[in-house]
Amino acid sequence: LEGEPGWRAYKGSLVRNGYFTGEMEGSQRYRELLQVAKQRYRSTDAFEKSTAALGAPAKRCQELLAGVDTSALHFEEAACDQGEDDRWLDTGEATLDQELQRRQQELGMLEDDDFQDDDDMGLDHDDDDMGPD
Repeated sequence: LEGEPGWRAYKGSLVRNGYFTGEMEGSQRYRELLQVAKQRYRSTDAFEKSTAALGAPAKRCQELLAGVDTSALHFEEAACDQGEDDRWLDTGEATLDQELQRRQQELGMLEDDDFQDDDDMGLDHDDDDMGPD
């Protein structure tokens, strides 16, 4: 319950209203009062609503996946068989840099004249420490 906003609000209300007055946090009596407060909170509508709200995304995912066949038999063998072709790993650094620049421009992250060479940014790929010059 500690991370739940509803519980924090409920406990804060108890503190403001003197529920723990005279008890030192962590003492045996404080822990007993805290347990009673947690039990009472769990029986409130606020707890039920909060729990439902926190679980809503997972519940929605389960609903969406309920009608989907996720068994291995569903997938065609050919779609999963990529063979031993690792040529895609041989893509050079320049090609990767160009693709990265293109993707960033698509996302509007860079303007054409904002892209700088490594030399302009103070980077030297030949250095062992890979740090700025």
